[in-house]
Amino acid sequence: FKVTLSIGFRDLVTLLPAIQATGLLAFTLTGLSPAEHTSLSWTHNLVRNFGTWAYHQNKFIHQYENYSYYN
Repeated sequence: FKVTLSIGFRDLVTLLPAIQATGLLAFTLTGLSPAEHTSLSWTHNLVRNFGTWAYHQNKFIHQYENYSYYN
């Protein structure tokens, strides 16, 4: 994929509470064909079905259905 993230990982961790509150995360897609856009959309939906990650009390938490895993 030719994907350029508009924010870095450290910024993402810092902004995670705001992202969770608003549900917004911006990606800048550059030079993608329609097929690549479709592929990225499908991949995003596939990953989303495997649960979500949260950052709480200095720990990453993986949540899937009713279970939480702390890292």
